[in-house]
Amino acid sequence: MKVKHIPLRKCIGCGLKNSKENFIMVVRPPKKGENSSLQVLQGKNKKGGRSAYICASLDCLKKARKTRRLERTFRSKQATETYSLIERML
Repeated sequence: MKVKHIPLRKCIGCGLKNSKENFIMVVRPPKKGENSSLQVLQGKNKKGGRSAYICASLDCLKKARKTRRLERTFRSKQATETYSLIERML
């Protein structure tokens, strides 16, 4: 019997690698007709587009905000609003 491979994701704040369920997922949908604003999801979600993962802790959020990780990942200025949305989720 084979053990199923679980892909690991990396937190943009602290660099911890873990499975998808343990992170908050920030997604920018593909630009094909959809709204290109960032979406914040939690848990095991399947969304298309570019995504970044962050631990569910305020320390990781502070590190990511200080180093402007979301702005770099998505190459967008609209990511600053997303930090406050994630903070409210925590």
